[in-house]
Amino acid sequence: MFIVGIDIAKRSHMVCVIDSEGRTVCRPFSIRNSCSGYNTLLERLRKLTNHKRAPDQHPAGRHFFQNLPGGPGGK
Repeated sequence: MFIVGIDIAKRSHMVCVIDSEGRTVCRPFSIRNSCSGYNTLLERLRKLTNHKRAPDQHPAGRHFFQNLPGGPGGK
């Protein structure tokens, strides 16, 4: 199991992925606050897990999922 921490901001977000033991899985990376940024995030997570389904989502802020595909502002 991986734990994904996302430090959200207005224009871009920093992402860190750790395993259940607290070890860093990949170097922290930045994604843009846009639909394409979230697609990049999902693609990187899929490569780490080899899964086809989207990861479980827990909103940390009011507008965090606004640009996700299928979300209020996503396409």
